[in-house]
Amino acid sequence: LHESARPACAEDDLLATLGEERRPPYRWLVAGPARSGASWHVDPARTAAWNALLSGTKRWALYPPGVAPPGVEVQIDAATGAIRHSSPPSLRWFLEVYPYLPPERRPLECVQRPGETIFVPSGWWHCVLNLEESVAVTQNYASRANLSAVCVDLAGRLDAQTRRAFLDQGVPLPPPPPFRTQREARGLLRAVRAHSLGAGAGASG
Repeated sequence: LHESARPACAEDDLLATLGEERRPPYRWLVAGPARSGASWHVDPARTAAWNALLSGTKRWALYPPGVAPPGVEVQIDAATGAIRHSSPPSLRWFLEVYPYLPPERRPLECVQRPGETIFVPSGWWHCVLNLEESVAVTQNYASRANLSAVCVDLAGRLDAQTRRAFLDQGVPLPPPPPFRTQREARGLLRAVRAHSLGAGAGASG
């Protein structure tokens, strides 16, 4: 799994500077039978993702940040500012919601075949339906494009007012992954940011 080559879009994998023992979980081998899949969600901690299909066929649907998918309920906890959402399984959504959408409300769609890689930008809603038994490798990562958003989310610095502002834009923010302390999270992310800035200065020279 860890020997899988990253696609060109993910070469800038900044969380790798934390080392395997300190970075949050980030790469998975995913397999499922036909008609299974992943319901609507935004990837954790504002990361971007890639998904390389080894076998089978997948149907993808995506909406950009600020456009909550029809049929998905988004809620906010008034006390904590935590944002949660509920979505029907992907098969049910394609059968019961998708057929009734007017053309202007339909998602960006594609069918993924073996050997093809899908890139999911930071903050994009997406759901996946396996059209047949499928096996894929997927990874979440931070790049220069989304590092600031990832740092803010992982460090847990979003107060209730800020989270409501994101909700008003239709962009849910998943709870940050478990760190032992807020200070530890911020320390790790300062190290990532410092490495990124140093690498950028070296590259431009």
